[in-house]
Amino acid sequence: MRGTLVTCDAAMKELILHIDGKRAGAERFVLMELDDEALLVKEKVGDEDIVEMLQSRMKEYQDDIAYKKPEVE
Repeated sequence: MRGTLVTCDAAMKELILHIDGKRAGAERFVLMELDDEALLVKEKVGDEDIVEMLQSRMKEYQDDIAYKKPEVE
């Protein structure tokens, strides 16, 4: 089985592990935790590209927590 190295800060790693943990057995994608800031993940699960999915989910997460300046009328 082929894998992809994902490096990130510890907080993002925990979010990735949380996303992986919510999936059913065959749908899980984390192959191995390498250290505090690195994971080895499957390249694909079925037809889903895992790296693309993670990039999309991380962008959504960052957009959700980013400060949005209120519009002034």
